[in-house]
Amino acid sequence: MHDGGDNGVWEPILDKLPGFVQVAVVDMPAVHRAGVPRLADLLADRARELGLEAPHVVGHALGGAVALELARRMPVSGVTAFCPIGFWTRSHAWYMAVRFRLSCDPARLLATSDIQAARDAAGRVAGMWRYAFRHPESITAPVLLAWAMRDRLVPPTDANRARRRLPQARQVMIPSGGHLVTHDDPTTVAAVLFDWHQKISGN
Repeated sequence: MHDGGDNGVWEPILDKLPGFVQVAVVDMPAVHRAGVPRLADLLADRARELGLEAPHVVGHALGGAVALELARRMPVSGVTAFCPIGFWTRSHAWYMAVRFRLSCDPARLLATSDIQAARDAAGRVAGMWRYAFRHPESITAPVLLAWAMRDRLVPPTDANRARRRLPQARQVMIPSGGHLVTHDDPTTVAAVLFDWHQKISGN
């Protein structure tokens, strides 16, 4: 599941995953209008339509939060969330929402040179600041949270709050890359994802 942009965030890593891993990449509808819980409801329905049974759900940023919510709504074998929203402080959430709404420099914040794409993503993400992760006891599947050390949108310090709010989750820091870490360091992202997939599948 992608961030506030589209599923192109995953393109750099797909060819780096072994061929026996079956991947379903989905577009989340109207991400700038639907809240995180609503998106999780829609994707749970979509997973059932696709006949997915206990999938390993993977998300980036907004998609990471949706992946965690999805684990409350259907059986999953595990969750991997890269740079997930929902663990930031309220003051940081307000600050980022204001910066985006004032159209500051989203390209620099998102660590990408594609200014228009960054502004489009920023516009969609700006409304997501209200979401906060709660009720960790309702997630029984194994969870991995991965943070990008140069992320200016979802700061790696959120890992400290995530550790308190979701203590059962494993965490990993990716030293290279900003918020779009799947583009900045696809090799490491694919390795982190596949290693966790192997662990939760018992291989």
